[in-house]
Amino acid sequence: MIVPGGGYRNLHANEEVVMCEDGNERTLMNSFIQGTSVFTFTIFDVPRLIKDFFAQTGTTSDSYDCFAFHQANLYILKQIAKKSGIDFDKIPISLDRYGNTSGASAIVSLCDRYGNNNEHKVIKVMTCGFGIGISLGATSFEINADDILPIFEDDEIFEEGLITNPNQLYEKK
Repeated sequence: MIVPGGGYRNLHANEEVVMCEDGNERTLMNSFIQGTSVFTFTIFDVPRLIKDFFAQTGTTSDSYDCFAFHQANLYILKQIAKKSGIDFDKIPISLDRYGNTSGASAIVSLCDRYGNNNEHKVIKVMTCGFGIGISLGATSFEINADDILPIFEDDEIFEEGLITNPNQLYEKK
């Protein structure tokens, strides 16, 4: 995903509206994502990373109790599981309730599955993060399920730290 104009990359970008090949009008200030490239990356490169991780660590999908992955799309998660030889039931899903929570999605999913359980056991977790910046990473750890906190939801809006005027940057705290 990219915003080609603005920022330090292209400070004085042309703001002319252009009809793009996909039939959408855009300026260099609009965000753009090459969805097909991102999709291809996730269903090919992420399973390759997982298999490489298994080989590097001498583990298999059976070595883990849980797989906490980034969650942007259920179909992609199913494809990753299938191509990596992972039992889909070992992947906690929170996408249907919380949506794509970006970098927090793996942790949100762990909290959603284990936060209210009283399993009193240590679980072995493999986690994998990947994103539209064509970045990815994987790790594993053991954690006592009792140490995973539940999700807390409320309707309050957090406004502390919200900057609505550039002059606020000069205010002393």
